[in-house]
Amino acid sequence: MCQDITLDAYAMYKQGKKIPEIKAVIDRKYAR
Repeated sequence: MCQDITLDAYAMYKQGKKIPEIKAVIDRKYAR
């Protein structure tokens, strides 16, 4: 698993860079 990449993408997402592709990954990973 590329956790480091996911966490980096999550960090960018939290900073306000709402990139659609990143958001999709975050939604998949953290959606419960």
